[in-house]
Amino acid sequence: MDPADISSALGLVAHNSHRVGDLRKTPKGTPLAGNYRDTRWRHCVECSVTDQWYAAEITRLLDRLEPHRAFFADVKSTGGQACIIIQFFGDGYLSDEIMPSTLARLVELGLGLGIECFTGSQS
Repeated sequence: MDPADISSALGLVAHNSHRVGDLRKTPKGTPLAGNYRDTRWRHCVECSVTDQWYAAEITRLLDRLEPHRAFFADVKSTGGQACIIIQFFGDGYLSDEIMPSTLARLVELGLGLGIECFTGSQS
């Protein structure tokens, strides 16, 4: 699948993408040996929370993605995968419960859930 087609289908701009077979490169654009073995597309949504609660942000993102249910089903039916990755940056305290109803919405869309925690400063 062409990353431009993904952007068009979702109405979102990719912050990072490449197509299977493209020449590999670093995030800064320096060429690397070889070609990508798969297509990747990433859109980032930055949310700042002032307390420990973040689950409502996941619900808001799902509200934006649910109209594209057929697209995600097509991705899955052709062997592709889609997931939401939550990244926590900094050294503050974050804790929340992702309710079963929200998890069910992820499952209905065929989306995986990834969580990444970064405890040091990120450049």
